[in-house]
Amino acid sequence: MKKILVILNGGNTHNTISFACYMAGFTQARLSAVFPHAIPYGKEPALKQVYGSAYVESIVESDLSVNESYVIEVQKQQQLFTEICESRGIPYHLFKENEVTAEELIEESRLADMIILDTTADIRHHQKDERDKLTRSLLANAECPVIIAPAIYEPIDEIILCYDGSASAVFAMKQLTYLLPGLENTKITALQVSDDNEWKRATNCKLREWLADNYRYVNVETIKGTAEKELFNILMKKANTLVVMGAYGRGAVSRFFHQSMAEQFLDLSPLPVFITHY
Repeated sequence: MKKILVILNGGNTHNTISFACYMAGFTQARLSAVFPHAIPYGKEPALKQVYGSAYVESIVESDLSVNESYVIEVQKQQQLFTEICESRGIPYHLFKENEVTAEELIEESRLADMIILDTTADIRHHQKDERDKLTRSLLANAECPVIIAPAIYEPIDEIILCYDGSASAVFAMKQLTYLLPGLENTKITALQVSDDNEWKRATNCKLREWLADNYRYVNVETIKGTAEKELFNILMKKANTLVVMGAYGRGAVSRFFHQSMAEQFLDLSPLPVFITHY
Protein backbone atom coordinates (compact mmCIF):
# COMPACT_ATOMS: atom_id res chain seq x y z
CA MET A 1 0.00 0.00 0.00
CA LYS A 2 1.44 3.34 -1.07
CA LYS A 3 -1.34 5.95 -1.04
CA ILE A 4 -3.97 6.63 1.63
CA LEU A 5 -6.57 9.34 1.00
CA VAL A 6 -7.45 11.01 4.31
CA ILE A 7 -10.74 12.93 4.31
CA LEU A 8 -10.89 15.27 7.30
CA ASN A 9 -14.27 16.76 8.09
CA GLY A 10 -12.81 18.52 11.09
CA GLY A 11 -14.83 17.14 13.99
CA ASN A 12 -12.17 14.66 15.08
CA THR A 13 -9.13 15.90 13.21
CA HIS A 14 -6.31 15.15 15.68
CA ASN A 15 -7.43 11.57 16.35
CA THR A 16 -8.03 10.89 12.66
CA ILE A 17 -4.59 12.19 11.65
CA SER A 18 -2.93 10.14 14.41
CA PHE A 19 -4.81 7.02 13.33
CA ALA A 20 -3.92 7.66 9.65
CA CYS A 21 -0.22 7.99 10.55
CA TYR A 22 -0.44 4.74 12.50
CA MET A 23 -1.94 2.91 9.52
CA ALA A 24 0.50 4.47 7.06
CA GLY A 25 3.40 3.40 9.27
CA PHE A 26 2.83 -0.28 8.46
CA THR A 27 3.89 0.25 4.82
CA GLN A 28 5.31 3.80 4.84
CA ALA A 29 2.40 4.86 2.66
CA ARG A 30 1.90 8.50 1.70
CA LEU A 31 -1.05 10.32 3.27
CA SER A 32 -2.97 12.61 0.92
CA ALA A 33 -5.21 14.88 2.98
CA VAL A 34 -8.44 16.48 1.79
CA PHE A 35 -10.32 19.04 3.86
CA PRO A 36 -13.86 19.34 2.42
CA HIS A 37 -14.69 23.02 2.84
CA ALA A 38 -18.42 23.72 3.01
CA ILE A 39 -18.39 27.39 2.07
CA PRO A 40 -21.90 28.18 0.83
CA TYR A 41 -20.90 31.03 -1.50
CA GLY A 42 -18.22 31.44 -4.16
CA LYS A 43 -15.56 34.10 -4.59
CA GLU A 44 -17.42 35.85 -7.43
CA PRO A 45 -21.09 36.36 -8.42
CA ALA A 46 -22.37 33.37 -10.34
CA LEU A 47 -25.35 32.44 -12.50
CA LYS A 48 -27.45 29.74 -10.82
CA GLN A 49 -30.79 28.03 -11.24
CA VAL A 50 -33.60 27.13 -8.88
CA TYR A 51 -36.76 25.33 -9.97
CA GLY A 52 -35.75 25.91 -13.59
CA SER A 53 -35.38 29.70 -13.26
CA ALA A 54 -32.01 31.44 -13.57
CA TYR A 55 -30.75 34.02 -11.08
CA VAL A 56 -27.46 35.69 -10.17
CA GLU A 57 -26.03 34.85 -6.73
CA SER A 58 -24.64 38.25 -5.75
CA ILE A 59 -23.49 37.28 -2.26
CA VAL A 60 -19.85 36.23 -2.38
CA GLU A 61 -17.43 34.61 0.01
CA SER A 62 -15.89 37.88 1.19
CA ASP A 63 -19.29 39.22 2.28
CA LEU A 64 -19.60 36.68 5.08
CA SER A 65 -17.42 36.71 8.18
CA VAL A 66 -18.36 33.08 8.84
CA ASN A 67 -16.50 32.08 5.67
CA GLU A 68 -13.35 33.67 7.09
CA SER A 69 -13.66 31.46 10.17
CA TYR A 70 -14.05 28.42 7.89
CA VAL A 71 -10.87 29.30 6.03
CA ILE A 72 -8.93 29.92 9.23
CA GLU A 73 -10.13 26.62 10.69
CA VAL A 74 -9.04 24.69 7.59
CA GLN A 75 -5.62 26.39 7.66
CA LYS A 76 -5.19 25.35 11.30
CA GLN A 77 -6.09 21.77 10.45
CA GLN A 78 -3.71 21.72 7.49
CA GLN A 79 -0.94 22.97 9.77
CA LEU A 80 -1.80 20.29 12.35
CA PHE A 81 -1.72 17.60 9.68
CA THR A 82 1.67 18.80 8.45
CA GLU A 83 3.16 18.92 11.95
CA ILE A 84 1.95 15.45 12.97
CA CYS A 85 3.10 13.81 9.72
CA GLU A 86 6.54 15.44 9.90
CA SER A 87 6.98 14.56 13.58
CA ARG A 88 6.26 10.89 12.81
CA GLY A 89 8.22 10.70 9.57
CA ILE A 90 5.17 9.95 7.41
CA PRO A 91 5.20 11.12 3.74
CA TYR A 92 2.28 13.42 3.03
CA HIS A 93 0.53 15.60 0.49
CA LEU A 94 -2.03 18.37 0.96
CA PHE A 95 -4.85 19.08 -1.46
CA LYS A 96 -4.87 22.87 -1.66
CA GLU A 97 -8.34 23.02 -3.22
CA ASN A 98 -10.86 22.88 -0.36
CA GLU A 99 -14.14 22.96 -2.26
CA VAL A 100 -14.12 19.29 -3.21
CA THR A 101 -17.29 17.46 -4.22
CA ALA A 102 -18.16 13.86 -3.39
CA GLU A 103 -17.80 13.02 -7.09
CA GLU A 104 -14.25 14.42 -7.13
CA LEU A 105 -13.37 12.40 -4.01
CA ILE A 106 -14.69 9.24 -5.65
CA GLU A 107 -12.55 9.97 -8.71
CA GLU A 108 -9.52 10.41 -6.43
CA SER A 109 -10.27 7.04 -4.83
CA ARG A 110 -9.75 5.26 -8.16
CA LEU A 111 -5.98 5.49 -7.82
CA ALA A 112 -5.80 5.41 -4.03
CA ASP A 113 -5.17 2.22 -2.06
CA MET A 114 -7.40 3.18 0.85
CA ILE A 115 -9.56 5.99 2.25
CA ILE A 116 -9.59 6.97 5.92
CA LEU A 117 -12.73 8.97 6.61
CA ASP A 118 -13.55 11.17 9.59
CA THR A 119 -17.34 11.08 9.92
CA THR A 120 -17.61 13.35 12.97
CA ALA A 121 -19.67 16.53 12.47
CA ASP A 122 -17.87 19.82 13.01
CA ILE A 123 -18.10 23.60 12.63
CA ARG A 124 -18.11 23.32 8.83
CA HIS A 125 -20.28 20.23 8.45
CA HIS A 126 -22.57 21.22 11.28
CA GLN A 127 -25.59 19.71 9.57
CA LYS A 128 -25.76 15.97 10.23
CA ASP A 129 -27.57 15.37 6.93
CA GLU A 130 -24.74 17.00 4.99
CA ARG A 131 -22.09 14.93 6.73
CA ASP A 132 -24.07 11.72 6.31
CA LYS A 133 -24.64 12.41 2.61
CA LEU A 134 -20.88 12.59 2.02
CA THR A 135 -20.28 9.47 4.11
CA ARG A 136 -22.97 7.44 2.33
CA SER A 137 -21.71 8.54 -1.08
CA LEU A 138 -18.15 7.48 -0.32
CA LEU A 139 -19.12 4.18 1.29
CA ALA A 140 -21.35 3.30 -1.64
CA ASN A 141 -19.17 4.51 -4.51
CA ALA A 142 -15.51 4.67 -3.45
CA GLU A 143 -13.28 2.59 -5.70
CA CYS A 144 -10.99 1.45 -2.90
CA PRO A 145 -11.52 0.19 0.66
CA VAL A 146 -12.73 2.74 3.22
CA ILE A 147 -11.86 2.88 6.91
CA ILE A 148 -14.16 4.88 9.18
CA ALA A 149 -11.75 6.51 11.62
CA PRO A 150 -12.18 5.69 15.33
CA ALA A 151 -13.49 8.22 17.82
CA ILE A 152 -10.25 7.86 19.81
CA TYR A 153 -7.00 6.68 18.28
CA GLU A 154 -5.52 3.60 19.97
CA PRO A 155 -3.25 0.87 18.57
CA ILE A 156 -5.12 -2.15 17.21
CA ASP A 157 -4.99 -5.23 19.45
CA GLU A 158 -7.58 -7.33 17.63
CA ILE A 159 -9.19 -7.64 14.21
CA ILE A 160 -12.82 -8.78 14.05
CA LEU A 161 -13.74 -10.21 10.67
CA CYS A 162 -17.52 -10.26 10.25
CA TYR A 163 -17.76 -13.54 8.35
CA ASP A 164 -20.81 -15.15 6.76
CA GLY A 165 -19.08 -17.36 4.20
CA SER A 166 -19.85 -14.95 1.36
CA ALA A 167 -17.50 -13.88 -1.42
CA SER A 168 -17.68 -10.28 -0.20
CA ALA A 169 -16.56 -11.25 3.32
CA VAL A 170 -13.59 -13.17 1.91
CA PHE A 171 -12.76 -10.30 -0.43
CA ALA A 172 -12.71 -7.84 2.49
CA MET A 173 -10.48 -10.20 4.49
CA LYS A 174 -8.01 -10.50 1.62
CA GLN A 175 -7.98 -6.76 0.87
CA LEU A 176 -7.13 -5.95 4.49
CA THR A 177 -4.41 -8.60 4.59
CA TYR A 178 -2.77 -7.55 1.33
CA LEU A 179 -2.92 -3.83 2.11
CA LEU A 180 -1.75 -4.08 5.73
CA PRO A 181 0.68 -7.00 6.07
CA GLY A 182 2.07 -5.30 9.18
CA LEU A 183 -0.98 -6.51 11.12
CA GLU A 184 0.15 -10.14 10.88
CA ASN A 185 1.02 -10.28 14.59
CA THR A 186 -2.41 -8.97 15.60
CA LYS A 187 -5.04 -11.40 16.86
CA ILE A 188 -7.76 -11.96 14.26
CA THR A 189 -11.18 -13.39 15.07
CA ALA A 190 -13.52 -14.57 12.33
CA LEU A 191 -16.89 -13.94 13.93
CA GLN A 192 -19.79 -15.96 12.55
CA VAL A 193 -23.40 -15.62 13.64
CA SER A 194 -25.82 -18.42 12.81
CA ASP A 195 -29.46 -19.08 13.69
CA ASP A 196 -28.73 -22.77 14.25
CA ASN A 197 -25.15 -22.37 15.56
CA GLU A 198 -23.84 -24.65 12.80
CA TRP A 199 -21.40 -23.98 9.99
CA LYS A 200 -19.82 -26.38 7.55
CA ARG A 201 -16.78 -27.91 9.25
CA ALA A 202 -14.80 -28.10 5.99
CA THR A 203 -15.38 -24.41 5.29
CA ASN A 204 -14.24 -23.40 8.75
CA CYS A 205 -11.10 -25.55 8.45
CA LYS A 206 -10.19 -23.83 5.17
CA LEU A 207 -10.88 -20.41 6.67
CA ARG A 208 -8.72 -21.14 9.72
CA GLU A 209 -5.95 -22.48 7.46
CA TRP A 210 -5.96 -19.30 5.32
CA LEU A 211 -5.94 -17.05 8.36
CA ALA A 212 -3.13 -19.06 10.00
CA ASP A 213 -1.01 -18.59 6.87
CA ASN A 214 -1.32 -14.81 7.25
CA TYR A 215 -1.78 -14.13 11.00
CA ARG A 216 -0.03 -15.46 14.07
CA TYR A 217 -3.05 -15.52 16.41
CA VAL A 218 -6.24 -16.90 14.88
CA ASN A 219 -9.68 -17.56 16.32
CA VAL A 220 -12.87 -18.68 14.57
CA GLU A 221 -15.93 -18.08 16.71
CA THR A 222 -19.53 -19.05 16.00
CA ILE A 223 -22.39 -17.46 17.93
CA LYS A 224 -26.02 -18.46 17.83
CA GLY A 225 -28.53 -15.75 17.09
CA THR A 226 -29.58 -13.17 14.53
CA ALA A 227 -26.55 -11.73 12.76
CA GLU A 228 -27.57 -8.08 12.87
CA LYS A 229 -28.51 -8.03 16.55
CA GLU A 230 -25.66 -10.19 17.85
CA LEU A 231 -22.95 -8.43 15.83
CA PHE A 232 -24.17 -5.03 16.96
CA ASN A 233 -24.12 -6.04 20.63
CA ILE A 234 -20.71 -7.72 20.45
CA LEU A 235 -18.96 -4.97 18.52
CA MET A 236 -20.31 -2.18 20.72
CA LYS A 237 -18.51 -3.78 23.69
CA LYS A 238 -15.13 -4.01 21.98
CA ALA A 239 -12.13 -1.68 22.29
CA ASN A 240 -8.80 -1.40 20.44
CA THR A 241 -10.41 -3.42 17.64
CA LEU A 242 -10.54 -3.05 13.87
CA VAL A 243 -13.85 -4.28 12.41
CA VAL A 244 -13.75 -5.72 8.88
CA MET A 245 -16.93 -5.93 6.79
CA GLY A 246 -17.66 -6.81 3.20
CA ALA A 247 -20.47 -5.25 1.17
CA TYR A 248 -22.08 -6.71 -1.93
CA GLY A 249 -23.01 -4.07 -4.47
CA ARG A 250 -22.52 -0.33 -4.46
CA GLY A 251 -25.71 0.60 -2.63
CA ALA A 252 -24.98 -1.23 0.62
CA VAL A 253 -22.89 -0.17 3.60
CA SER A 254 -22.50 -3.78 4.70
CA ARG A 255 -23.93 -7.25 4.14
CA PHE A 256 -24.41 -7.65 7.87
CA PHE A 257 -26.68 -4.72 8.76
CA HIS A 258 -29.76 -3.16 7.22
CA GLN A 259 -29.13 0.41 6.11
CA SER A 260 -30.62 2.05 9.22
CA MET A 261 -28.76 -0.28 11.60
CA ALA A 262 -25.52 0.19 9.68
CA GLU A 263 -25.77 3.97 9.96
CA GLN A 264 -26.59 3.69 13.66
CA PHE A 265 -23.56 1.47 14.20
CA LEU A 266 -21.25 3.87 12.35
CA ASP A 267 -22.62 6.77 14.40
CA LEU A 268 -22.30 5.06 17.77
CA SER A 269 -19.29 2.76 17.46
CA PRO A 270 -15.93 4.14 18.67
CA LEU A 271 -14.12 1.49 16.59
CA PRO A 272 -12.43 1.83 13.21
CA VAL A 273 -14.40 -0.01 10.53
CA PHE A 274 -12.86 -1.35 7.31
CA ILE A 275 -15.43 -1.67 4.50
CA THR A 276 -14.87 -2.76 0.93
CA HIS A 277 -17.18 -3.72 -1.95
CA TYR A 278 -17.09 -6.96 -3.85
